[in-house]
Amino acid sequence: MTNHDTLLTAMRGIRFNHAQGTVRIGNTKVSAPVLVTGGQPGATGTTTIDGNIRLKTKGTQINVGGNAQIKITGDANITQT
Repeated sequence: MTNHDTLLTAMRGIRFNHAQGTVRIGNTKVSAPVLVTGGQPGATGTTTIDGNIRLKTKGTQINVGGNAQIKITGDANITQT
């Protein structure tokens, strides 16, 4: 899955689960009450969060600017509530 130049908003939650594949998110604004980014137990894939992105919930906000990048591999994930 690749997502660029998008606004994603959900009423309940969004999960970006790379499982055994690849998820790449960049230049995007994502907003949901619950946001889970990365893998679940047994995952071997990779999620890459490129610059110019905002991941926002009611209680948290992660901003990745410019040429910065966050890489999540395997069963690691970031959960925001």
